[in-house]
Amino acid sequence: MSCKNTLAAYGLREAGHREFGAYKSASHPSDLPGISFVLEDTFRRATNVVYAFVVGDQVLYVGETTNGMSDRFTSYRYGNKLERDNDNCIKREITNALQQNRTVDGAACPVGIVELPKGKLEIPASKPLEAALIGEFRGLLNRKSMAARGLRPVAIAVVDASS
Repeated sequence: MSCKNTLAAYGLREAGHREFGAYKSASHPSDLPGISFVLEDTFRRATNVVYAFVVGDQVLYVGETTNGMSDRFTSYRYGNKLERDNDNCIKREITNALQQNRTVDGAACPVGIVELPKGKLEIPASKPLEAALIGEFRGLLNRKSMAARGLRPVAIAVVDASS
């Protein structure tokens, strides 16, 4: 199964793509050109989102944000003043892929919603879904171990509702 099909099985769908932009990097990754993320309007302010950056058929990074996606992606656009910050590593890999004329896509999945007899209940499922995807895809730029981030491996069953 391709990585995009696997992401789709976990509920992630295309959210946009990366491209070169007019934004300058911060002082430390100043050798890199600016990059921007063309984000679908439906995801711009979405919160409690799991996202993945995909280069070709390889997942480069899996992350989650409780803030709006536009706010979170700003750190990848500009870089970070701390040279060893993981956002800088991700920005560097995305920039390298773009310089090689490779496509960098994004996939995302918003908060889970459960229907109850008394109404809808929003459940921030972003942490367990992020943990499952980090466990699914190896060789990511996710530097911190799952244990260090307080994450536990989880099993998510993908059920085909049509059967």
